[in-house]
Amino acid sequence: MLKRAACVILLALAAQGAWALGSDKVKFMGGTVASVPERTEGRVEVTDPTSMVFRGEKGGSVQVPWRKVQSIEYGQKVSRRWKTAILTPWALLSKGRKHMVTITYKDAAGTEQAAVFEFGKDVYRPALAALKAKSGKQISCQDEEAKKQFGGGCFVMAPEPEKKT
Repeated sequence: MLKRAACVILLALAAQGAWALGSDKVKFMGGTVASVPERTEGRVEVTDPTSMVFRGEKGGSVQVPWRKVQSIEYGQKVSRRWKTAILTPWALLSKGRKHMVTITYKDAAGTEQAAVFEFGKDVYRPALAALKAKSGKQISCQDEEAKKQFGGGCFVMAPEPEKKT
């Protein structure tokens, strides 16, 4: 019986990691950039003096020139951990946060582009700080919760969606 319980716990921990984005990774969710397929996982380099570079694990890259950034928006997608709860019911007591960043910029040809990224929990703050510092643009937060989670680093709030009456 004890072995069975240990197996269930190990499976639950493995399952949680299998469905989640790694804390040190970034996922290109989509946008107008055609060089990388949607939902491609990879890494972001913010140390380059001219641009932020996303490199997909299976190829493809997105290069965002610091000086050509038009806007940066940060938001969260918060949800219960339903998939993990299948194996570990106590997972319903916690919430999963996805750190979403939308960047609009002009590429080398001068065409306006938009890219949406999901950042892992260990890399979203350094990436946003680099984007803000190197682009000179303010970060717009989608709501008060995103502003609080980011530590108050958002100076401009995105407009609230219009309510239909």
